[in-house]
Amino acid sequence: MPVQLCEEGVVIARKRVARLLRMGPLWVAEIAHVPTEAGCLCPAVLLDVWSRRITGRAMGNSLHTA
Repeated sequence: MPVQLCEEGVVIARKRVARLLRMGPLWVAEIAHVPTEAGCLCPAVLLDVWSRRITGRAMGNSLHTA
């Protein structure tokens, strides 16, 4: 798939990716609040950005931590 940026934009994008790779691990967390008839459901997920794999997950009935 060809890149639709000008040559200067491609160089900047490559430098940003290289800088992120030097930073080491990068994780993203997501938590949701889903109301149901039986109460609420709060799933939480921790994602490793580089491997795109779920590295942690949890489920609870509130957004508060233990």
